[in-house]
Amino acid sequence: MRPTMEDGVSDVLSDVVEDVIEAVYRNVGGAQLLHELLSAPWLRALLKIYECLLQFQRLTPSPILPYASGLSHEIMTVIQTVPRPSAEARELHNLLSSPHIQALLSSQDSVAQLDYGPVLPPLPDEMPENEEAMRIVCLVKNNQPLGATIKRDEETGEIYIARVIHGGLADRSGLLHPGDLLVEVNGNPVVGLEPEQVIQILINSQGTILFKVIPNTAQSSSSLKSVYMRAMVDYCPLQDSSIPCPDAGMAFSRGDLLEVVDQSDGRWWQARKLPCAVSCAGLIPSASMLKSKQREQWWCQPLQVHTCIRPYLFVEYGEYKGHLYGTSTDAIDEVLKRGRMCIIDVEPHSIQPLRTRKLKPFVIFIKPPNPDRLRQSRRDARIITNYTVNRAFTEDDFVELEEVSLLIEAKYKQFFDGVLVNDDLQDTCMRLCSVIQEAQNEPQWMPVSWSRMPE
Repeated sequence: MRPTMEDGVSDVLSDVVEDVIEAVYRNVGGAQLLHELLSAPWLRALLKIYECLLQFQRLTPSPILPYASGLSHEIMTVIQTVPRPSAEARELHNLLSSPHIQALLSSQDSVAQLDYGPVLPPLPDEMPENEEAMRIVCLVKNNQPLGATIKRDEETGEIYIARVIHGGLADRSGLLHPGDLLVEVNGNPVVGLEPEQVIQILINSQGTILFKVIPNTAQSSSSLKSVYMRAMVDYCPLQDSSIPCPDAGMAFSRGDLLEVVDQSDGRWWQARKLPCAVSCAGLIPSASMLKSKQREQWWCQPLQVHTCIRPYLFVEYGEYKGHLYGTSTDAIDEVLKRGRMCIIDVEPHSIQPLRTRKLKPFVIFIKPPNPDRLRQSRRDARIITNYTVNRAFTEDDFVELEEVSLLIEAKYKQFFDGVLVNDDLQDTCMRLCSVIQEAQNEPQWMPVSWSRMPE
């Protein structure tokens, strides 16, 4: 059996209803009202009547009687040809043949044949070459953020779209782009206003928001794929005075998995934290920005390099009581060539030089327990070295150990692959062996530069 026109229109209506249901689940404004309208029984009945009329028009076309009048005439003719019409058919025939219905249908035909399209004034003969096109963008405001930031040109006072947040409302509309010149918001001119004033207009707006923008003709679309990273530091946008929009920032902690979805801005990337519960991304500092912040906060005076030692031959070196000491790269290479694991106890400042494509170290920081537990577990411990006498721990030793540990972790924690708390020596040794075994057998995160071939 061939599908009828009624089946086709009904299928289309069902598809529209399903799409609107999905829009309701996505919390799209106005979708609930449209869903109720399309689900109304009277609308379905009206469409079925309209489809039947179209079928009559195709089966018995009338070149004389146009539009509704012609269709009603054809319906009455069909009813008259039926040997025993039903009571409903006779009632329909009486309704269509009444003078009032005929007059109404005739008026409808007259109106339908007229052209009520808007008549636009002709374009002027001479258009200025520098005339800029204006775009009107209408967005429905709901409980989701608009997903765009703005900036002000200090010389001209003009307001521009600075960035469009990936997955946000503005991004999904496809109508706002970075670099677009913002002219009006809900009829309010924004030229000369401060960004904070424009944001206040947006906050006070209810329902739909109407933007007038001049599109950025030089906009470029980024085709970069998502990049997955593991965070090596903690970050809170509300504590970062340099972020352009703290509300658009995304906080993360060391060890979190991040999906970087936009790197078009060299200073501020857009990312989502995995597993992802929302589609809208947030601003995070780029890799170079994070490094700058760490240097700014934790940088110390550089080491004095001894001219008698070639730095590239040692991963660590120094001087104590006139004697030079160090760990040479040749000694490490010799151990690795024998297929063994080289375990090195180095000063914290030597971690970064060790993190190279050639060595690929796995860095474990062994930190002391909390102060109370530290004093309890080291109560009978003694300090024994080649350079000092055998003596017990003092309160100054405990304080220095705590302060140095905090400083090391704050300055170098982005390089740590594992952290162990040395509460009980035997338990710590067992956990250390377990971590080393896991590092040998399980996949590990590493800088992407290590996976690239040297140029």
